[in-house]
Amino acid sequence: MPITRRTLTARLRAILYGRVSRDQQGGRSVNQQLTTGRRRSVEHDWDVVGEYSDNDASASEYARKDRADWERVEADIAAGGVDLLWLWEISRGTRDLVVWAHLARTCQEQGVLIAIDDEVWDPTNPDHMKYLNTQMIDAVHEAGKTHKRLVRDAAAHAEEGGAHGMAGFGFRREYDPATGRLVRQVIDQGQAEVVRECARRYLAGEPLVRIAADLNHRRVPTALGYTVGDLMDQTRSGEPLTDNAGNPRRSAGWSYMTVRQMLERPAIMGKRGHHGRIIREGGWDGIISEEDWWAIRRRIDSNPGGKDTSVRHLLSGIVTCGRCGSNVGTTRRQRDDRRMYRCLGEYTGAVVGHVVRMEHILDAQVETLLAAEFAMPDVLERFRPADTSPEDVARAQAELERLRAELDELYADVAAGRTTRRMAQADEERLQRDIAALEPKARPVRVEPLAEDLADEDPNRVLETWRSWSLEQQRSALRAFTVSMEMMPVGQGRKKVSPTESVRITWVGSRGG
Repeated sequence: MPITRRTLTARLRAILYGRVSRDQQGGRSVNQQLTTGRRRSVEHDWDVVGEYSDNDASASEYARKDRADWERVEADIAAGGVDLLWLWEISRGTRDLVVWAHLARTCQEQGVLIAIDDEVWDPTNPDHMKYLNTQMIDAVHEAGKTHKRLVRDAAAHAEEGGAHGMAGFGFRREYDPATGRLVRQVIDQGQAEVVRECARRYLAGEPLVRIAADLNHRRVPTALGYTVGDLMDQTRSGEPLTDNAGNPRRSAGWSYMTVRQMLERPAIMGKRGHHGRIIREGGWDGIISEEDWWAIRRRIDSNPGGKDTSVRHLLSGIVTCGRCGSNVGTTRRQRDDRRMYRCLGEYTGAVVGHVVRMEHILDAQVETLLAAEFAMPDVLERFRPADTSPEDVARAQAELERLRAELDELYADVAAGRTTRRMAQADEERLQRDIAALEPKARPVRVEPLAEDLADEDPNRVLETWRSWSLEQQRSALRAFTVSMEMMPVGQGRKKVSPTESVRITWVGSRGG
């Protein structure tokens, strides 16, 4: 039995916690939960010393993001000064047995009671803990069943080429007016133009953070329909979202991460992704080509941070010292305050300045070599990875389809009882291994987009294009075009040094690269 009011003679210091998941239906909003908690506090004569809440936050072991306010709850209990934790129901606190064990132990050590709606329980009482543990096990069981159902349904839908979850930016859903069932996913032409623009700009070397800032400046709505600064509504309950201070929450608009996530989604090339695997067909038209999507992925993977906006010098962090191999930075020459590139040394305390070059001279020499390279007639072929001709890709795709069909037949044989799961296991592992090895070869490969833009038989036009780019685009291009770039020692006192003596560049696709 829970503790009665008569048993609690002292005025207790209580903290209230509310939580709601995105997938909750028919449940109480965070504000409704906390309102109930305040009413219970008045009824029991508790002194509320803190209110915490997490909106749109799962509490199960399958959760993918942290709950900031729950961490504060745990910290407050551990710090003392709290006598009681109030929850609308036990699952509002957690559906993770590890988190529950930690909370229960902390409450026992600090002498903190746990109130579930209007019932108060003592974690130091074995009978009370038995009841609470039973409630928690039920909550964890329900979370597990929900997770299993969602994963199963998503996997089945993905294999069938269907769409699940939100439509995602660039798409909209069409439903049967009679049954309400999903008919198909189609391209939203207005949003799709934004997707194509972002893909084009990113492949042209523009940083994601700058693309996001421009979308916000133009007040382009996000996937949720908000522009930067808009008040956000909680769509299911109709109540406004608030921050921890109770102030209305406003949309942050586009960010580096939201643009990146939009461009990384396989859906925009007409494919479905499931647990990191690209399903062959998504069942809808793509917004961008498969070649462009993989080019975007390669660029993101090569620069996960995606930000290069703070660098103001063309070659910083790209060129290295030709003598010791260390990084090269910039400094000012004392007599005239002009910028120089200077070897930074192999480690702290090591000799520095093995090689020094005036910034404007080295930049111009690199431009000269780049113009000569991109005026070569075969330059674009050298930027195409080896063994990735269109014919090779087509053959790999055909073989991949054959292997997947064979795997499907194997699963059908198991389902029909024509073979046992154990007997099929070796064949399944072999097919999955062969499919995984072949998938990279079956991806269409696009020549580096920046190289396509720059290549021209006239070196002067190469330079004209190059100088029309922003610094971020130029630096992004140099990273994509070069295997290495070394600032070479040329001896003291030499006034005229050729570009090939001053800097050694190994281009992608060259014999040395």
